Parts: sequence; C-alpha cells; structure tokens
Amino acid sequence: MVSTWRTRVVLVGFCCFAVITIFVNKHVLSNLHFTYPTIFQSWQTGTAALVILSMSTLGYTNLNVMSVNRTVLVSWLPASVLFSAMIYSGSVALSRLPVPVFCAIHYISIIVQILLESLLFKKDLPINSQFSLIVTALAVVMVAATDTQFDQIGYKWMMIHCTFSVETDMILCHNGLVAAACHASGQLLQCPNTSDQQSAVWHHSDIFEAAYVLYGNSLRKNSLSDLDKMFCNAVTSVILLMTISVTTGELFRLIEFPYLYSSSFHLWCMTSGLCGTALSVCHGFLLGTDLSHSIAKITSFNRVAISLLSLFIFDMSPSANMAVRFVSYKFTKLVCKLNAVSIGDV
Repeated sequence: MVSTWRTRVVLVGFCCFAVITIFVNKHVLSNLHFTYPTIFQSWQTGTAALVILSMSTLGYTNLNVMSVNRTVLVSWLPASVLFSAMIYSGSVALSRLPVPVFCAIHYISIIVQILLESLLFKKDLPINSQFSLIVTALAVVMVAATDTQFDQIGYKWMMIHCTFSVETDMILCHNGLVAAACHASGQLLQCPNTSDQQSAVWHHSDIFEAAYVLYGNSLRKNSLSDLDKMFCNAVTSVILLMTISVTTGELFRLIEFPYLYSSSFHLWCMTSGLCGTALSVCHGFLLGTDLSHSIAKITSFNRVAISLLSLFIFDMSPSANMAVRFVSYKFTKLVCKLNAVSIGDV
C-alpha cells in the first residue's frame, strides 16, 4: 500500500513538473528572449547533475557511476551525445514555436518510432494502429498548415529535435525492445559467444537492425542504473554544450542580455533547472513501476493540458480554423491512446 500511494504522488509530481517546466522554459526563451540555448541547457543539465550528486552524497540515492568500468561509460557515450543534441534542438524549437504547435508536432517522433520498430521486428501493424498513424500524420500537417505564426526555422529545429528524440527514446526508454529485436533476428541472444552473435547479425538482411541489436545488446550488459545514466547524460551535456558556447562565442555574448543581473531572471532559471531535474527523476521512478507501460498515455494527457493552458498564458492568437483542427487532433490522440494504440502495444 505504501508503494501505491508513493507511486501516485510521483505520478502527480510528474504531471505538474511537466507543465511547469514547459511553461517556465517558454517564458525564459520567448518572453525574456534568452536566445542562448547552449547556456540555458547547460544550466539545466548542470543543475540536474548537481542535484543527483548531492542526493547521492546525502544518502538519499545510490550513484555508482564513479565505480563503473570505463568501458561501460564509453559504451553509453553515444546515447549521452544524442540526449545533448535532443535537448538543444528542442530548446531552439520551443523558443520559436507556440507551445500547442510544439506539442503537436512532437508526435512526429512517435510516428517515426513506431514505423522503425515495426521494421526492426518485421511485424505488421494492426489496422487500428495504421489508422491512428494516418490520422496523426494528417493532423500534424493540418496544424502546421494553419499555424498563424509559422516559423520555418522553428519547424526545421523541431524536425531535428524529433529525429534525435526518436533515437534517444529507443535507447533510454525501450531497452526491452532489444530482446524483441534479437528474437526477431533469430534468437541472437542465445549465441554462445560474441563472434557467433556478430556473424548471425550480419547474415541478417537489414543492416540497420543489425546495428541496433548489437549496440542495444552492449547496453544491456552494462551495469549503469537509470540514475547513473541520467547523471552521465547531464555531465556529458554540460561539457558538450559549454564547449560549443565557447567556440561559437555565445558565452561571451551573454553579457549583452538585458536581464542578466535581474533577480527574477535568476529565479526563473533556478525554477527551470530544479523542475526539469524533478521531472527526470519522476520519469525514471515511474519506469520502474507498474505504470511504465502507461507513460505514453500519461504524456498525451500532459500535452493536452499543456497545450490548452498555454492558450491562456501565452500570446498565441490562433485562428478559429487552426483551433478547431488542433482540438480535434488532440481529442483523436486521446481516443487512440485510451484504446491502447501506443508504442508499447504496436
């Protein structure tokens, strides 16, 4: 019973932190015009790393990354780089796109992920899943076509964000899919040694599936916990993004920001970093509970709430045509999710 109420509290926290994080980030990036994404994301990920390290030092969590073999850390490095690219591109896209449009276009990543996984597993999609994908794709196109504040650069960055989001999500959140991919490739996990396994993989006709299976299988063998992975992602992001900010001169242009010494700006940034960290921790906790298979549905409800609330908080002024199509699109997605048409069920 204790674990049940604790899970519910974390679930409520996950939903609340998701709303707060998006709104605070949008306010800092758009309303305050903080156009320094490398620095902003470095701050957020740096805060996450500091919080996780502090919790481990105080004994609230168990962080084992310091004692992990260097080879294991190197094997996780590509995932951390993808994560850094995902949050950077998402920050740029959010700064240029209205919140409802950002949430709606993000479903492209779900479409791509379902198609990729169906190809990897050689599994035909059910009719209702195909219908859901078609409706989702058409709705995304209609939302973009009727966007009264269409920003071509913002949409380009959103496409980049969705691309990296697919790769990151398949690595971070769907490690169990590796076993299924191996099963679809001929029970590769049962190969007696690495050379036999590689031989079996490369005899498969799909080179992309082979790469996914090999890399995914190497991740399954490492000893990194979810918290360790989160910490590695945060530290790697700080190093990469700060290096980029120095080489591009973005760090030195920061002094031109008019609110640099404003206490309210510092408060917004602090809130963004802490809420983003709490959101990641809650997400990791939920993945280890019975609600792990319902994350997609919960995220859909969050996006609907975020999109509708943003209409009253931010200056968007959508046309009636766009608003009707947008609400219809969101309603369709909810119906599809409630009928278990999700990534985990395809």
